[in-house]
Amino acid sequence: MRRRYDDGSAWTRLARAACLTLTCAAAAACTGHKDGGSHVQQASDAASGDPCSLLDTSEVVAAVGPLAGAPYTQAYSSDVCEYDTKDYRRVLVTADWSGGKMSMKMSGLGRQLSDKALQAQTQTGTVLKTGDTLHGTWDQVAMAPATCCGLNALQADRMVGLDWNGTKLTLAQAAALLQTAITRLDHPLGINGQAGKAAAQQRLAAMAQDSSLDVCTLVSATDAAAILGPLSKPPDHGSAQAGPSIHSCYYYTPMPVANGAPPPPDATFTYEIDLKEWHDAHTEFATDQFVIQGGVNGMRKQLMGADSLATPVEPPGPWDDLGSSVAGGYEAVKGPILLTANAMGDHDKLRALLAKAVSALK
Repeated sequence: MRRRYDDGSAWTRLARAACLTLTCAAAAACTGHKDGGSHVQQASDAASGDPCSLLDTSEVVAAVGPLAGAPYTQAYSSDVCEYDTKDYRRVLVTADWSGGKMSMKMSGLGRQLSDKALQAQTQTGTVLKTGDTLHGTWDQVAMAPATCCGLNALQADRMVGLDWNGTKLTLAQAAALLQTAITRLDHPLGINGQAGKAAAQQRLAAMAQDSSLDVCTLVSATDAAAILGPLSKPPDHGSAQAGPSIHSCYYYTPMPVANGAPPPPDATFTYEIDLKEWHDAHTEFATDQFVIQGGVNGMRKQLMGADSLATPVEPPGPWDDLGSSVAGGYEAVKGPILLTANAMGDHDKLRALLAKAVSALK
């Protein structure tokens, strides 16, 4: 049974929110892509090579499992090749064929802003916080900024990045893929990343149906009452003042009153379920957990002088992954979908409510 760290104190929730905001802002400032991680904004022309030509599909399949389709260069950046797995995870390979040294410097700036603990590097390898050392034919290698799972490697003035956020790859496995990509810079494969774009767009269109999911259809009022106790009013999508959304559902229960005292007017506990992501859920979840845990440990060290906590261990359930949310509740991944759950009430009941919602996902 996995146990969740949550001491209920205000500073913990504040640390999560503050660190997530600041770190993501720093990463965004140093990246030119929608996904944080191993991407750095490229000043050079990426047309000199295809990033999908650096890894054979069989090599990626051996590392992460069956793919949903052929690799493809992303629509917003031709220097990024994406490999989508059948279990809704992805690996990204970034190639800068002639501006690698500048890209590496920008990546280093991102690390200074986001996670100074990941800066230790040498010409032959990088020594990580865990004590691991990576070696390869690169001139320089370093962790990417603001991510648990990204490496950038430099050879001459060419840089290759690997982002495995949300996969189950180990660091050693990821480094092996990166080394393979580096060795192919001089002799790339005849793979055209444009060829897989149409099929990828079709897959995205199919998943986009979930973007209109009405979250209140996942847990009925009857089922919610069985978990939370009697509801004080029917579930809804939020108040008119806040702007209701079908991507959110609110459940209301009466606030308990001690010693039989009359309850104050409109005193309720609110339980909230939200659709946060319908496409790249595993990546979003991994990013959140990395930043949340870093924020908690950073605040513990600064405010309390305390040692870092291990990554929280969560109980099994109908989800693929479960972790803390930045608001102090939970977030859960099922396939391509990420749901969050937050409450001012009982967190055991909140987790049960989230489990019911996740179970209803198709």
